Formats: sequence, structure tokens, C-alpha cells
Amino acid sequence: MDRGYEQYWTSIQNEPDKPAWITGAVPTPAEIKWARFTKRTPRYVLSSTLTSALWPQTRFVRAREDIAALKQQPGKDIYLRV
Repeated sequence: MDRGYEQYWTSIQNEPDKPAWITGAVPTPAEIKWARFTKRTPRYVLSSTLTSALWPQTRFVRAREDIAALKQQPGKDIYLRV
């Protein structure tokens, strides 16, 4: 899991009017919209070692087979970030 990615979007969620720590620029309206989306969207982390995350709604998936089970659940697309 990319902690920088997590920190970036969390900082925009928490302080949308403040320049982002990594860019030095105030977030755009599209970035603020995406940050709000990420806050309410469940996320699944495929890892055999990680046990905690800063973001709410983070669940850890331990095996590739669990991804197939997720795809069978109601909902929309699965976004994969490598």
C-alpha cells in the first residue's frame, strides 16, 4: 500500500483549502471531488503482511482468490492501484 497516496488524499480531505504537502498547490475542484469519493469508497489491500491503514473502510485481502469473491458481490467496478 502506498502510504504517500493515502497521505495525499487524506490531507486534501482534511484541509481542502490548504496547499497539498507534495505539490505545494491548492487542490483543484476535481481533486477535492476525488478525495471525497475516496473517503466514502471501500478499499481492499492485497497483502499477507500489512495489518493497519490510515484510511477508514480499508480491508485486507490475504489471497488472490478473495478478489474473485469480491467481484461476485453487488457493486460496481474494482479499481486496482499497483
